[in-house]
Amino acid sequence: MALCGVPKMKLAENYIKNSDRTSDNFKHAGRLIRGYPDWDYIRRIRDCWTGNLIVKGVMNPNDAKQLIKIGIDGIWVSNHSARQFEAGPSSISQLPKVRAAIKSDVPIIFDSGVQSGLDILRALALGANMVFLGKGFHFALAALGSAGLDHLVHILSADLVANMKQIGVENFDELPKSIIN
Repeated sequence: MALCGVPKMKLAENYIKNSDRTSDNFKHAGRLIRGYPDWDYIRRIRDCWTGNLIVKGVMNPNDAKQLIKIGIDGIWVSNHSARQFEAGPSSISQLPKVRAAIKSDVPIIFDSGVQSGLDILRALALGANMVFLGKGFHFALAALGSAGLDHLVHILSADLVANMKQIGVENFDELPKSIIN
């Protein structure tokens, strides 16, 4: 900092008017670019976009129900790995509540805190249709370059298979909820 000054968020700088700058020149990029989404905002997006629409960051079952009423095609249960608000509930504790609140044919994507094949199985058992993880791929890429990505996929796949064999299931549809314990 002595050589270059206070670090700046180059992306957000383009959206900050000089009159809006804070003492540290920082404002959340999402707020600057999109604002805080409310129900009307989501309805406007749904009205403008005829393709599939998924909303990420859904942690409340009632919000999930309302999103489906608006016409959202899928729900993404995520607390963004708690980087926005770490005092909130864990995504994995909210996942079964969100699943119970909406029809089984509505796809649910899940992320936040996923680190292993067993974590993936837990999320699938609790109602997720697809599970994402981010940090593992960042670490794998940093450690081994592009070969790290293949290596991580191998590790996760082997962990999935090993855990499924240990609980006696051959496909994801057979996953018992008891693996959560």
